[in-house]
Amino acid sequence: MNESEKDKNILSLFSDIVSYDETKRLSSSQKLLDILNEKQQKADDDNLCEEVKYAFKRLVGGLASGRKMARLGFATTLSALLRVVPCNQYSSQNVFKLMEEKLDSNGEDKDIMFGRIFCLLSVIQSERLSDEKENSMLRKITEMLLKLGKKKSYLHKISLHGLSRLVVQVELEASYISVLEISTLITRLSLG
Repeated sequence: MNESEKDKNILSLFSDIVSYDETKRLSSSQKLLDILNEKQQKADDDNLCEEVKYAFKRLVGGLASGRKMARLGFATTLSALLRVVPCNQYSSQNVFKLMEEKLDSNGEDKDIMFGRIFCLLSVIQSERLSDEKENSMLRKITEMLLKLGKKKSYLHKISLHGLSRLVVQVELEASYISVLEISTLITRLSLG
């Protein structure tokens, strides 16, 4: 397969990532990750290749899609991509900046708000926060989940889920942010 065929293959995999067929969705996600890994290995070690940069933009932007399986497929793939790309090449802070750019929070758009939560869940699920050891990022994610959970009642449960996943991760990784502090914030969200 030549380079242009691989590039076309990358584009087609994004549409397969949102498939209702779980096997097809997961297979496409894995194929995309394999191709991106191969491309990155050929690139400069200190910089992301263009295909990986594109994938991050496309995955984060796709989290706001209203299509039923889009959020699941894009979030799963984003989380997996964050696991394989080293923090020194693409940090959680980079994901946060991209989320701010692609998923503008000024409005009350339901898909955008869900996209933001799924983006935060992807970062949490990738378990890279403990590798980065950045209190500020943990606090930003906690505060954003709290804010989104309070904003709309339909975001309440998923925000609590994200916060509880964060507490488990922080507790298991003995991170620098207090588990008690996050637990207190979760209680505040639960109470109203």
